[in-house]
Amino acid sequence: MFKSRLLSGKMNAKQMARFERKMCPEAITGCWLWIGLKTVDNYPIFSWRFTGHTKNASVPTHRVSYMHWNGDVPEGMTVHHKCENTLCVNPEHLEVLSVRDNILRSPTHLASREAAQTVCKYGHKFDRVTSAGKRYCKTCEKIRTARRWRKEATGPQEEKTE
Repeated sequence: MFKSRLLSGKMNAKQMARFERKMCPEAITGCWLWIGLKTVDNYPIFSWRFTGHTKNASVPTHRVSYMHWNGDVPEGMTVHHKCENTLCVNPEHLEVLSVRDNILRSPTHLASREAAQTVCKYGHKFDRVTSAGKRYCKTCEKIRTARRWRKEATGPQEEKTE
């Protein structure tokens, strides 16, 4: 995971000019779209030498933008795109969230889709929660329990031989 405590500070004028050359403001949404270097997953990154460091670090561009205009990102927190556009580096579209909240706000992440689900696959309302936090419905639990009791009551099934 990206360690924000190791990297802090604002870009100097030369770095800022380089950063601005790699973004393109989009008039309709207000996003500042990154047209520079991207990872193999198409996630925008910026190579930046932070204050007190001798080597450049490849950092997600939205994080660089947030740190330059808003200050350091607290440890254990992440920068979230309010506009849901991963290419956007507009600091007005960025906010700091916990990793959990960032995942739950993502419309495409499996955890957020499951958190938004209110019924089981059979259409019963989730009305129970396990100690581990897994949700389930009482109706399906009753059906599973009844099947298990029937199976235990009949005993093991013997194979018929001719």
